Amino acid sequence: MERSAVNASAEEASIAMRTAINHTVTIRAASEPGDLGWIVQAHGEVYAAQFG
Repeated sequence: MERSAVNASAEEASIAMRTAINHTVTIRAASEPGDLGWIVQAHGEVYAAQFG
């Protein structure tokens, strides 16, 4: 790998980390009927979008 490609990858990783740090995480208790099902469904949709 060329040095410039390594530097570009490092810069992309740095940007991704800064972006991830700026997001707010909300933890929601699954206390109502159907909440756990919704969580599983949402996770499946995110997984399918990322990994196909």
